[in-house]
Order: sequence, then structure tokens, then C-alpha cells
Amino acid sequence: MGIIEDEVLETIEKELENALKKHPELISDELETVTEETVQSSLAALFEVMPDALEKSPRKTVRKGRRLQLGFERRCYRRWRRAFELYEIICGVATEMGENHAREHFEASEEERDYIFGALTHLHPRMLLVANEIGALLRTGFPDGALARWRTLHEISVVAMFISQSDQETAKRYLASFQFNAYQAAVQFNEYAERANLTPFEAEEIEVMRNACEAFKKDLGGAIGRDYDWAKEAVGKARPTLFDLEEATGLDHWRSRYRWASQHTHAGHRPIDKLLGMVEAQKPVNLVGSSNSGFVDPFSMAGISIGICCAAFFARRSTMDSVVAMKSIEVLSDRLGQVALRLEANTSKRQQNLSAALGLPRCILDWFGKLVKRP
Repeated sequence: MGIIEDEVLETIEKELENALKKHPELISDELETVTEETVQSSLAALFEVMPDALEKSPRKTVRKGRRLQLGFERRCYRRWRRAFELYEIICGVATEMGENHAREHFEASEEERDYIFGALTHLHPRMLLVANEIGALLRTGFPDGALARWRTLHEISVVAMFISQSDQETAKRYLASFQFNAYQAAVQFNEYAERANLTPFEAEEIEVMRNACEAFKKDLGGAIGRDYDWAKEAVGKARPTLFDLEEATGLDHWRSRYRWASQHTHAGHRPIDKLLGMVEAQKPVNLVGSSNSGFVDPFSMAGISIGICCAAFFARRSTMDSVVAMKSIEVLSDRLGQVALRLEANTSKRQQNLSAALGLPRCILDWFGKLVKRP
């Protein structure tokens, strides 16, 4: 029985015992009335004691849960070890080369007002942060969460490629768009600050933001709206979208996968058996925790998107080192998808063969797998 159930029953029993001590003469019908009253009074007592009980009593349960999770993560890494290693190598090369590339060309790009290079130096570390988040989600067994983060990784790679192929004015508008978005967000923040119990921006702070936007408007010839409004001149549309940028860069073939990844981002209905973490399940269950299934697509898609973003950055002011790094990441990304696919097939087949050989139910095999160290 769980913590909450135990606490509820204990509280009701105490209240009922006190009621019977006060009224030992009660007959059965009267006892039923007293019991209902006791339950109601118990609720008030529960509201007082339950938070403390929940905070104190589950420490042993929490420690047990952590041990189980750590055990799962070891087994998960063992299954996908080679894919994890390749992914970490890709991220490592992209990080080291990105840092060197930015440092080597920073001064020259500043002197020449190279807004394209400036924008790419901001996008590259953002890409690396999301890529590392994807790695962390996969290591802990959340492939659907990793797929949702890939959605952001894809957006960053598309924007990076678009800017690398555009002119300086487009890159400048992209960099300036933050000021306009910040001002609009601050105005909206103040609109709901009181209801949301938040401290609003001071009028002076809002004025500083507004003045910054006015200065950019004069320089750019107009304000910049939300989302991809900074790209409207380059795209030739009044309200450009990510899809327009995908088409402009030849990355529109990723649109179907982007929509697929969006399913886990938004709250639209999605059957429980459509999750990546359920692709190898024998029967439908409500997945609320970790799974070591469904890693192929997040690994493969993330590797390719990292390569796209690196290609956009390293090709700008390219050197021999950056070209070699760019090509290496491209090759490793292609290899990553193949390795992940092979690992999934081999380990799944091995599990099926073990099941057939032993003639054991899947639930017993899952338990047995925790005890036996598999290669």
C-alpha cells in the first residue's frame, strides 16, 4: 500500500476510535452516521498532516527509485554503447572545433562587421547545448523527450544554414530581432504580472527597451515582428515561416519528421503505443518513465542536424582544419545512424532468442536481464 493510502487509513482509524470512545452507546445506524462525520473530519486532519508525511516518509522509497534508475541507465548504455560513443565524439569535435573557429576569426569578423559570422557564433553553441540535452535524455531513457528536443535542434540548423546563405542585412536583422521580441515580451509580462503574482518591469526599464527598438527601427528601416519576421526581405514574404526557410535551404524534406517530433511537444492526442519508447513493447502500457527502446531516430536525426549546423558555421571563413572537421562530422553522423540501427536489431534479436530458448514470459526475462550482465 502506498504512502497516501497508509496515511489516510491511519488518520480515519484514529478519528473513528476517538468517536467511539466518546459515544460507546451508539447503535449500528447511528454508528454509520458517526462514521461519515468521522471521514469528513479526518479530511481536515489529513490536509494538515499529509504534506509533512509525504516529505518525510518516502526517503527510503526515493533512494530505492534512484538505485533502480541508475541500474537502468547502466543497462541502457550497455545496449547502445557504440552509438553513445559516436554521438559523444561528434559533439566533442563540434565543440572543440567551434570554439577554435570562433576564437580564430572573432577580431576580423568584428572589424569587418561580419554579421553573418556573428550570428553563426551565437547559433553554434545553442546547437551544442541542445545536442547535449538530447544526449542526456537518451542516457536516462527518454527517447521521446530527445525527439522533442531534436525539433529545436532542427530549427537551429535551418536558421544557421539560411543565414549562412543570406546577406549581411538579413543576419543583422536576425541579431536585432531579440530586442524587439524582448520588448514585446516585457509589455505582455506587465499586462499579466498582477494576476500571475509577478513583479512587473519598472517603467524606466520598459522605456529603455522601447528606445533600443526605436534605434534599430531607424537603422533597419522598420520594426521586426515575432517569429521569422526578420527573414521577410530575404524570403520575399510578408509573414515567413520555418517552412519557407526550409525550402530556401533545401531542407524541406525534413518537414514530415519535424511534424512528427512536434507531436510530443504539443498536447494533441497521441495513443500510448505511438511513443518511441514503446516500439518494442509486447503490449500497450502507459509509459511514464524510462525506456531503452526507440533510440535509432533520435540518434540519427540529431547527428545529421549537428552536421548541418557545423557545415553552416565552419564554411564561413573556412580553413583546412574547419573543412576537415566538417567532413569528419558528416561521415560520423552517417555512421551513427547505421550503428544505432544495427544495435537495435541485434539486441532485440538476442532478447527474442533468449526468450524462445528459455520459454519464459517477457516479464520474467526483463527481471532476469537485470541480474545477468549482458555484453
